[in-house]
Amino acid sequence: MPTLSTKSNITLPIVMYTKVQLPYEYNALEPILSRKAVKEHYDFHYSNYTKGLNEAYLKNNIQLKLINILHNINDYPKEFRENGGGYINHSIFFQCLKPISYENPIPDSLKKIMRNDFGSVDEFMNYFIGMGKKVFGSGWVWWCIAPNGRTIIATTKNQDTPYSENLYPIFGIDVWEHSYYLDYLGDRLKYLNEIFKIVNWDYVISRIKIKMNSYV
Repeated sequence: MPTLSTKSNITLPIVMYTKVQLPYEYNALEPILSRKAVKEHYDFHYSNYTKGLNEAYLKNNIQLKLINILHNINDYPKEFRENGGGYINHSIFFQCLKPISYENPIPDSLKKIMRNDFGSVDEFMNYFIGMGKKVFGSGWVWWCIAPNGRTIIATTKNQDTPYSENLYPIFGIDVWEHSYYLDYLGDRLKYLNEIFKIVNWDYVISRIKIKMNSYV
């Protein structure tokens, strides 16, 4: 999960966020994602969103945790939508991936959810990839838990988050060009198909458990 620390001054404790530690080496996702692509994404783009988020906290003297802000994003300055969204989205994204292995089966517990909510595993995969391909411009494709407890696939533009739509994300893929252009040029469809070879399904399950226990 995203990590935070507290920086105090005389009058106000300011919430400060740090990047999640990358749970693998930069080259560990090859050949699906190159070392150069992962390093650029993590060290430059994710770092900039984290820096912008902390600057937004300092500028606006806001003490709320980011999740609370995202649930009511229209009530806060736009830099929280842009940088707060960019921070939380990337914090989830990098943990959704793991080094490639010869076998990366979808756990039975997740297959059951896919069949219940989408008809079959293949229908889930096709729908997720299709929705990701259709995102116009920059954005994200998500597998989320809806308020009724069922799971749905949703997309968000730019750095908007599912939290702002009262959805809880359990799996998300970045479809901004910066996430795939170095390896796939403009072929977003190939990127979406290939990235399922390196999904960290255990992390997806962990997010479901967090939601079930109402920690977020």
